[in-house]
Amino acid sequence: MIDPHIHYRLRAGLPAGTAAPELPDEPNPVVILVADKDTAVVQSDSGARFPTLGAFPTGPAARIIERCAPWHQIASWQGRPVLALAVESDDLDQMAEAADLKREDFRSLHLNISEVELGLLGRAIQIVDWYATSRFCPACGAPTAVPEGESVARCPACAHDQYPRLAPAMIVAVVREGKLLLARAPRFKGAFHSVLAGFVEPGESVEECVRREVFEEAGLLVKNIRYFGSQSWPFPHSLMLGYTAEWDAGELRIDEEELEHADWYGADELPPVPSELSISGRLISWFRETHG
Repeated sequence: MIDPHIHYRLRAGLPAGTAAPELPDEPNPVVILVADKDTAVVQSDSGARFPTLGAFPTGPAARIIERCAPWHQIASWQGRPVLALAVESDDLDQMAEAADLKREDFRSLHLNISEVELGLLGRAIQIVDWYATSRFCPACGAPTAVPEGESVARCPACAHDQYPRLAPAMIVAVVREGKLLLARAPRFKGAFHSVLAGFVEPGESVEECVRREVFEEAGLLVKNIRYFGSQSWPFPHSLMLGYTAEWDAGELRIDEEELEHADWYGADELPPVPSELSISGRLISWFRETHG
């Protein structure tokens, strides 16, 4: 788990003329670099997913760090503050080269990253995206301001508040006679299959969403819907709510606009599936353990 003392603090950035990018009177912070909508990050060859601020002491990389203001302090981890910085894609490449780091994106990293690092990275991506897309009030158009220590973009003109967005979505493992329903969507790479998922609509409970999405995408009715767990998923700001369910009625009939293929699979005949760091992978592991 991430340090329970997670907090948000908006930092204005380095004072003008600062030579070394260090925060006074604090341990050398961990830095998570978020680039554009690709949510790119860098990691060191030593295996550390995120560099510290001290990795950019001088030269062009330090100057890029200076102009990354504002800095978002999103957590405290292992005794160090964790900073999320938005950088341009070209700048990220330059910083990686200068500090002997390599560039990777979230979708690649999540296959072999720890749960703590996954949580930190997801929080960094979502805070940076929220700040970039809430600079102006959607109600009156005035520029917003973020109070120190609060994750809210507040309009000084009409007092409208914009908090970081969360879009709840369900993901469900449907089982029929000891077999699991798995599907392949067009966005998946190769022969990759997963369990069904979909966004919750206004006025709908998550359980109602489970029933609707399974029926719309696969033509099936389900019963015995049970909560399994949840996971933050920053694409761009989802909260995945996991469930298990049992087939009740109907035969498999896929929505070809949403799915390319779907079928029932036994525990010993599964196609390529997500890793256990994703909630979809954990649901599939649950199926293996309970029906293997």
